[in-house]
Amino acid sequence: MDDQASLSKLSPNANAESERIMRDKLTSRMQQLKTEFQTGQDKLLDLDLQQSRLRETLLRISGAIQVLEEMLQAAKPDEQLAPQGSPPAERSSVGQG
Repeated sequence: MDDQASLSKLSPNANAESERIMRDKLTSRMQQLKTEFQTGQDKLLDLDLQQSRLRETLLRISGAIQVLEEMLQAAKPDEQLAPQGSPPAERSSVGQG
């Protein structure tokens, strides 16, 4: 009986120590997860910024393409007026200046 009494007295202390260890492990893991979460949030913000900048760049490129296409379209009627195989007529300086 003395051994059982001794074990019952040790058991509450052992239980408390076991709970403390478990709580420490859980707290440590929670901190790791919070750190990983913040790292992920920061990366997501960075990627959103990169996406925004890329969209702006693509929009500028698209606008430049459109301008060049319009300039080429505007030049086509001049080419159609010139006889086949000859360069477009140059502007005359008569009446200018």
